[in-house]
Amino acid sequence: MNYQACPAFANTTTFSASRKIYHLIARTNVTQRLTQILFLITILIWSCDPQQPKNYGKVDAKLFLSDSVRQPLVVAFGGSEGGNIYAQDETKEVRELFVKNGFAFLSVGYFKSVNTPPEIDRIAISAIYDSIRTIANHPKIDKDRIALLGSCKKR
Repeated sequence: MNYQACPAFANTTTFSASRKIYHLIARTNVTQRLTQILFLITILIWSCDPQQPKNYGKVDAKLFLSDSVRQPLVVAFGGSEGGNIYAQDETKEVRELFVKNGFAFLSVGYFKSVNTPPEIDRIAISAIYDSIRTIANHPKIDKDRIALLGSCKKR
């Protein structure tokens, strides 16, 4: 890969956001960390095409809070099905399980959702990071306890 020709590495905001997300996941176990690092590498590779799709850099994030005071945050992403899958009725049971047990639940859609790119072309990791960071500063969120949850549609 030509790092100089790749906007993901030339753009210090994207590279900086990647480092910041890495620090968010640095407290996980080795298997989880490797999975999350592979996810970050995939995002960086996808972001090396200089043409950006419509609504690039936007995410659809919805927050669900419990009644707890300092809630750990679960950030959930769907996969190739697109949309904000964890904000929909079909995943309400999963979401409510976390919320009923004192967790805050942030559902993030990064394509095929409200005001997001229509197709999965590349993922704006800086937009995802910004949404997590904004929510982590919510007074009811314990910003030192953030977990990522991801899924992929069944084939």
